Amino acid sequence: MISAPRTHSASHRHAAARLCAVLLLLIFASPALLRAQFQQSTPEELKMTADPKAPGAAAVYLDIEETANDSLHLETYYARIKVLT
Repeated sequence: MISAPRTHSASHRHAAARLCAVLLLLIFASPALLRAQFQQSTPEELKMTADPKAPGAAAVYLDIEETANDSLHLETYYARIKVLT
């Protein structure tokens, strides 16, 4: 007895197409989202060669942000540093 090849139902094909669309969106949107999160340095920060609060330091923190979301079990750390030259 010869049986017909199995075919996926239309709902499976639509679900697969939606998943592919979401993945493509994430792949192409991720770089833009990452760039959007970073703060540009000011001209004063770029010119900085020393910090009176930390004499002789090789680098200083410009900004530190620590965020915790307990409901999502998520912690993020964001630090901007300036290497003093």
